[in-house]
Amino acid sequence: MKALQSLLNDPLTIQLLSTHPNTYAVEPTSFRIPHVDDWLDLIKFYATGRADDDQCSSSKIPLDLLQLIASVRQLQLPREPISMANILKPRSEQGMSPKKSHEVSRMATYIVELVSRLPSSSKGLRIVDIGAGQGYLTRALKTHLPSSHILALDADIEQTKGAQKWEKRLLPKEAREPPIDHKVVFISRDTLLNAVNEWVGSHTTAEEGQVPVLFVALHACGSLTPDILRAFAHAANGKGPERRDWYPAGLVVVGCCYNLMAPSDYPPSTKHLPLSAYHLAAQIPSQWLHYPEASPNRPILDPSVALSIRKVTWRALLSKALEAASRHPGGSQQPHSQPTSATVPARWSRRPQPGPETDASQYEAPESGTGFTRTMNRLGKLRDSVYTSWNTFLRSAEEKLGVVFDESEFDDEDEDNVRFNSDRTVDGAGGEDVGAREPTKGRPRGRDTQLENELAALHVLRCLLGPAIESAILLDRIGWIQEELGIGKDGEESSQKREGGLNFQAEVVNLFDQSTGSGRNVAIVVIPHDA
Repeated sequence: MKALQSLLNDPLTIQLLSTHPNTYAVEPTSFRIPHVDDWLDLIKFYATGRADDDQCSSSKIPLDLLQLIASVRQLQLPREPISMANILKPRSEQGMSPKKSHEVSRMATYIVELVSRLPSSSKGLRIVDIGAGQGYLTRALKTHLPSSHILALDADIEQTKGAQKWEKRLLPKEAREPPIDHKVVFISRDTLLNAVNEWVGSHTTAEEGQVPVLFVALHACGSLTPDILRAFAHAANGKGPERRDWYPAGLVVVGCCYNLMAPSDYPPSTKHLPLSAYHLAAQIPSQWLHYPEASPNRPILDPSVALSIRKVTWRALLSKALEAASRHPGGSQQPHSQPTSATVPARWSRRPQPGPETDASQYEAPESGTGFTRTMNRLGKLRDSVYTSWNTFLRSAEEKLGVVFDESEFDDEDEDNVRFNSDRTVDGAGGEDVGAREPTKGRPRGRDTQLENELAALHVLRCLLGPAIESAILLDRIGWIQEELGIGKDGEESSQKREGGLNFQAEVVNLFDQSTGSGRNVAIVVIPHDA
């Protein structure tokens, strides 16, 4: 962990994370990307780690960048999925993408196997699915553990209604006994413990005594994961609601959306990083290259990745082009509507509300590195087809923003249609003709390909840091829960018995295959030591 922290504290790492391509393109800065002939070589070196690879001109990559990439490769957590012999399929995959089906099937398989290995004292197990959403995992667990009592918690009432509709449609009546219980609640440590306490109390007899409860969560977004960990540790240490008819028997949680964490939940090892780091932690560069069967030694860049890099790079170049743009005569920009999220009920504030136990100033993460500008926000999301050519992209930006770019910004392609077409117009409010494009009068025309290569290299390097950032977040989380539960660094439990008479072990488990698109494939697992 010390070596990983050293990497994340390295001045080059901080500079890369703090410098978004949008800023790099327009603002003078003392930081410039060391020259790289071809940014694709950075990806190839990350994938192979070989400086003598025929397909990677690593000898042309500056030494400091080679060392940075090599450190990421060495220090990031391994992400190969665990082996599973017999994958349990859900009763129906209706409504699920192949990625979702993969995740639900493997997580359900792991949980069912875990339940079978719990101590005999865990008879009468209850399961709480936290952030259950549309209920895909809930139904899969009910299918393979039909007699289990399951509580599905979610903060979104529409998601909960959807889950209940799916249950009636997909689960036979006899498979819904005992029924799945649902509750709409915004999760925090205390609201989670209170919800479980209330639910168990209403379904447990005095003769049953304390019953075991297993916490599960598939893609617990933002601060939901640390809240679940806090609730589990709180209960395991005998804290929480006064009436306790249950004890925590285990936990399986897969987190996601680190950028949506409350700033107070930033792990110690990454708290100093700019906000961009939590966005970049979602990157999975190990899946960027494909190896065709016909030429396995000649990897190619995934087309979707190539498009994503082009989008970031061209939008940064657009920021530069806008400096010389003029307003469209009488035109106006198209309105931009903010997207809504059905799965994330609330966006965390950048600062928590001050309270008697909260120093809000300590949670201010640097805003640098996000690339957010009002202009880029107005531009919004453009169709993929817009990025087929630079000129098409510029025309779309003109229409969206209500501007006219200098003629020198356009490439030579479509010369007749772009440079000298006196009929070409920009769709503004009045649809006025902007007239003939003036020749460039000897100025270089088209996008700056040298700057474009620098911007692409900058973006790629930032993304390559993503796995190291996510590794630090995961290691901090597993270290915290181990400390709270009295688990030593060697995995040995403390001599102190927890609630339910259990001692625990905690580990990270790679549940999913990232090649399916399941980037967040690591589960934090806490189970009784003798399981």
